Amino acid sequence: MAIIPRSYKEFKWAKAYGANLITSCNNCSMDFSDENTHTPEGWINTQQTGICEDCHEDFLDNMYGDPT
Repeated sequence: MAIIPRSYKEFKWAKAYGANLITSCNNCSMDFSDENTHTPEGWINTQQTGICEDCHEDFLDNMYGDPT
């Protein structure tokens, strides 16, 4: 069974206990942290896509335009 963290606390716990996690962003190469991943959905996406939430948002803004 895969462990998919939904927060930085869960990510640190799973990493400490040896879970096989993607630990850094494939786009910006920064380690996943609460500085670049902010929501439960963002944390889930780190393990599904290998990209931090900030890079994911930048990608969507570039592709579809900034909604604000």
